[in-house]
Amino acid sequence: MLRGARGPADVPFRCGPSLQAVGERERDGDVTAAEKNRKWTLTDQAFGVLLDALGTDRDRAAARYEALRARLIRFFGWERCPAAPDLADEVLNRLAKRLLEGEHIEALEKYVYGIARMVLREVGAKSERNAAAITELLRLAPEQRFSEPKSLGCVTHCLSRLSSQERDFILEYYTGDGRQRIENRRKMANRLNLPLNAVRNRALRLRERLERCSLECLHKNEL
Repeated sequence: MLRGARGPADVPFRCGPSLQAVGERERDGDVTAAEKNRKWTLTDQAFGVLLDALGTDRDRAAARYEALRARLIRFFGWERCPAAPDLADEVLNRLAKRLLEGEHIEALEKYVYGIARMVLREVGAKSERNAAAITELLRLAPEQRFSEPKSLGCVTHCLSRLSSQERDFILEYYTGDGRQRIENRRKMANRLNLPLNAVRNRALRLRERLERCSLECLHKNEL
């Protein structure tokens, strides 16, 4: 365990199981942590700086890196994060970036755990937003059968069959309530350089695809 790390019950933000199927799909290359930090790519120079911070002997530093990564993977696994290896890499990438920028870090492993908690909060917040969006999709579905408990698993399964861009789009579209949702959709339209009506139509088409897929899933589960 990372030095000073707490057990799963002590951490307020957890990955949550509601989108595990989506998370498993994300291992193939989709974003699993905050996109703003994913824009930076680990370079050979940054990795070298990180290894230097882990030890003067390069072989021992590499071994310490692998051990630290393994502990991070276990940490995110305890928090039920389906893409724990990706999140561990994200933590170490952020560490390398800060070292490359000249930040002086004394208690390295304690600092790493601080980054890990930050990533965990980001992922937990995203999971909560996605779960709320799925709940809204279920509420808007015309079929009464979508009120059945097993419908959540079918919707999650069908979300995992969308492309990462489509999935992010539909979940973002149904995020928030009231004025927050209206403002969120306006920002989506601006970011995508589309009229708001075009954004609505795209969301409607995606929602219809999800509903058809989910109904087929429910039907198969009844056979």
